[in-house]
Amino acid sequence: MRNLAKLIIALQLCIYSSFSFPSSQLSVQTISNISPKHKGKKTSELNICNLEQRQAPMYCYCNHDEIGTATDANCLILETLKSDDLIWGYFNSQSAIEKLSLTVRVGGNMSHVPSKTIRLLPNLKVINIQYANIEEVAEKAFSDLPSITVINIARCGIINLKKHSFVNISKVDVINLDDNHIVEINREVFVHLPVLKKLFINRNNITFLHDRAFKHLTSLQELELSDNNISVITTDNFNGLKSLIRLILRSNKISMIGDSTFVEMPELRELELDGNMIEYISVNAFDKMRNLRKLSLSDNKLTQLEADVFAGATAINFLDLRNNSLVTMTFDNIKPIVTNFYGDTGYLYLEDNKLICDCNLAWIEGLKNETINQKLKDSLDFLTCFREAKNISTHTDAKEVKTGTAGGSTGEILDVNKSRERHHVQHETASYMDDNNKSDNDYYEDYPDSPSKTNNAKLQLVDGRMGYIKHLFELKLEKLPCPEQSRDDPLASEQPSNRRENAAVASEASTHIQHVVTIGQWLLLFAPLLLV
Repeated sequence: MRNLAKLIIALQLCIYSSFSFPSSQLSVQTISNISPKHKGKKTSELNICNLEQRQAPMYCYCNHDEIGTATDANCLILETLKSDDLIWGYFNSQSAIEKLSLTVRVGGNMSHVPSKTIRLLPNLKVINIQYANIEEVAEKAFSDLPSITVINIARCGIINLKKHSFVNISKVDVINLDDNHIVEINREVFVHLPVLKKLFINRNNITFLHDRAFKHLTSLQELELSDNNISVITTDNFNGLKSLIRLILRSNKISMIGDSTFVEMPELRELELDGNMIEYISVNAFDKMRNLRKLSLSDNKLTQLEADVFAGATAINFLDLRNNSLVTMTFDNIKPIVTNFYGDTGYLYLEDNKLICDCNLAWIEGLKNETINQKLKDSLDFLTCFREAKNISTHTDAKEVKTGTAGGSTGEILDVNKSRERHHVQHETASYMDDNNKSDNDYYEDYPDSPSKTNNAKLQLVDGRMGYIKHLFELKLEKLPCPEQSRDDPLASEQPSNRRENAAVASEASTHIQHVVTIGQWLLLFAPLLLV
């Protein structure tokens, strides 16, 4: 009976102790008690991959459980885990780990980068941290890591990157900082990363890129900064990026592109600026961009382009200008790169703009006949433009339009400015390209299959003018009017011509005008003689 009483008291003490110890102490106490094979060993030698006490603040699943055999560890943080918690020392038991993932679960919290633990693993190549609450990446948080190749700390609530956050990592190839709250990129954050190829900082709150912030990243090939709040980019922002091939700046707040903005990146092939607020592009914006092949400018606010704007980037063969407010696209705009669209890898997107039906668009017919890319032909065939209606005032009663008394229209009035659409043509637009792992040939997506032509002849109000939206090739391009202030094109003969059967010749209207001018000049010359 006395022995039974002692046993009951012992059990009560065990139960009491289990509720009294903090979680990290609990794991040490219970593991040392219930695992005889670890008795007498230091706590740092306890197996991180075989924590028998499930109330520990972190639990790891490993590909091998025996001490020193695991190469892949996926650890769940279940409670608040501080930098001095004893459990971090347990990683000594698995020094062969090559890939470590730390995921904070609901109820857990980690507000620091476990730098000391990372350095305990001499073979570590990949570190993934997710759903932590690391507001600031401290100086040398990631430093002197000779084997690390990938650092992924996405979705960790990061706001600030301190000086030398990433320094002296000789083999790191990829750094991913997506889906954080980073507000600026300072100088000297990324230092001595000699083979870094890819840096992703998408979907943050970046408003400012400091000059020369990337100056040490001379081997970087891909830089992604999409879905931020960047409003200004300058040449100095990209200082040092002499090897960059791909720059992604989609969905920011950039309003203009100045002279030689990208000149520090002579190897750049792919530039994506979709979804910004760009209204103006300098004529020298793409100066010395001899390797640029893909340029995406869709979903901006462009109304016109400077003549010869692409003269510094003559290799472009993918140009996306969809969903802007372009009222014209002249041959002067496209002349430096037009022949790049003749082959089967040439792509040009002009849909959903506000093109005006005039002689400046005549070159498009020549391109349609010159290109061997059938999808490009089909896409150009369904381009639309706005043709102003004659003898109809902008004050025309909408009721008259609906009843068919205005200009003989049987359609109803449509205010394009109030609708989200540019030109009211129903068709699907091509999806954007997959951003990852593209070869040169993968830069180019297929055009959408063209629907059957529709022409409801609806009278529409566009920028205060009444008129009709027309499919470009329903019109006789050689008879389209020319704007009064359009500049003469001395190189009209260079426009896409009729080298193939049935190709359109450069505008006959322009030739006719030249003949009239010549006759007028002769009349002025001989007028004094006639008067005599």
